[in-house]
Amino acid sequence: MKNLFLILSGLMIFTACERQTTDTLKSDADMQADLVQLDGCQRGGLEKTAGQDSCFTWTFDDVLTTDFCVEANCCPDSGRFVLDYRIDGSLIHVAVTDTAGNLCRCNCPYLIHTEFADLTKDTYLFEVEYNGSRLYSENISR
Repeated sequence: MKNLFLILSGLMIFTACERQTTDTLKSDADMQADLVQLDGCQRGGLEKTAGQDSCFTWTFDDVLTTDFCVEANCCPDSGRFVLDYRIDGSLIHVAVTDTAGNLCRCNCPYLIHTEFADLTKDTYLFEVEYNGSRLYSENISR
């Protein structure tokens, strides 16, 4: 009886230690992401910061925040895009797909805002694909 008590006690301690170790390990699979299209055409308020013909800004402290432009037809001016992402090692890949019809004779820059929380690495390559073509590829560090 005494041996059974010792065995059960040892198993409970071992299980508790193993659970604590597992819970403290974080991976990028645990992170939270939010990707949104800001409504309306963004003509006139966007600064070009990442390159000559680029509209890409970012900050990376506790949360990685990016804002970038995609060019699309003016109508409709909201709810045009399907936004998706994947993280593969040090790569964050964002896919933007225009799903709305071209209802007007004009194009417009739209702003996409992303937030990634609980990332584990300090440096990432951030790529944006728009309708199947690479639009941005930026190295980002804390």
